[in-house]
Amino acid sequence: MDLLRMIVQQIEHSGKMQVLVDATRLTVLPESMVRYRMGIRTGEAFHARVRVALVHPPVEDDNFWETVARNRGAMARSGTDRAELIAWLMEDLNVPYPGS
Repeated sequence: MDLLRMIVQQIEHSGKMQVLVDATRLTVLPESMVRYRMGIRTGEAFHARVRVALVHPPVEDDNFWETVARNRGAMARSGTDRAELIAWLMEDLNVPYPGS
């Protein structure tokens, strides 16, 4: 929850509407209920005005957070391919990502 608050504060301060959360150093995914609550909070905090991408380790390809966040109205995506997620974040900006 602290991470989500920090992200909201940074968006309000910077005005940027794309967020990349790098969770690649996680060795164990948070429990399902934690991911569920984070998905709900992500939807409540950002709705469709902010794109949020979560890069997770290839330990387990899990999109539960993404599904919950999207069901709550957020523009969210998760996966293991950082370049793909950054390209998705940049789609509407008409700015090519150097890695694509």
